[in-house]
Amino acid sequence: TRDRKGALNMITLTKLNGVPFVLNDDLIETIERTPDTTIHLTNGHLLIVRETLEEVVDEVVAFRKRLRAGLPGRVENGEGRS
Repeated sequence: TRDRKGALNMITLTKLNGVPFVLNDDLIETIERTPDTTIHLTNGHLLIVRETLEEVVDEVVAFRKRLRAGLPGRVENGEGRS
């Protein structure tokens, strides 16, 4: 989705095969470690990613902080982390 300025409202993650993709974090229902990080979406789909459970949560938190601060754009892996 895009915000009113046209910026992507998504986080960037990586599939197990190394291909990056963007995900609307509003679709995340649950995240589990099985041992791969598996993201369950509200539409019933499952995604398995290279990032750890903690990294995915950090990406969502950083992205939402940026939204609250009014900063445009998409959060790339690691951006906005302290």
